[in-house]
Amino acid sequence: MPHSRPMLSIGPRCHEIRVRDESRIWRVVYRLDPDAIVIAGVFSKTTRATSKHDIDDCRNRLKVYDEASRSVAESRERKRAMNKEKRRALEAAGFVFEDAEDFLELTAEERQLVELRLIVSRAIRTRREQQNLTQEQLARKLKSSQSRVAKMEAGAADVSLDLLFRGFFALGGTVKDLRLAR
Repeated sequence: MPHSRPMLSIGPRCHEIRVRDESRIWRVVYRLDPDAIVIAGVFSKTTRATSKHDIDDCRNRLKVYDEASRSVAESRERKRAMNKEKRRALEAAGFVFEDAEDFLELTAEERQLVELRLIVSRAIRTRREQQNLTQEQLARKLKSSQSRVAKMEAGAADVSLDLLFRGFFALGGTVKDLRLAR
């Protein structure tokens, strides 16, 4: 499964995933919104660092997306699922809609693993916030670091499922709670 890393230089909830084909490595920059995964840019990886030009292009594309979706959102109450009017407005602005799992060519097993990571990581953050704990306080409880807790809450691929479950259970979560979190 491809590895994703945060791209805070572009904006909150932005990440980069690298995809290798026969001749080169591609950088796919995306943002996780409540109702969509927005592809901000796709470009060939030619240097170690992402260029300022590519970062600016991604920021501008997200700005266009936000403006198009804001105009629709202002006229209607926000809904969890993307509504048809918003989708039409975004398609008119040149955005294409595709299932993230199809885009990444994930197998059924990989899809289930991604879903499991998301459920547990969201449940950890929700429980931590409900208990008014900081990431640092949870880290001490787990004998880990604040940055590791941040990665746990982001569902990062380099965090083991064992650590995710230890964090969830340390916050008083149960298997039954995970079933309800879906």
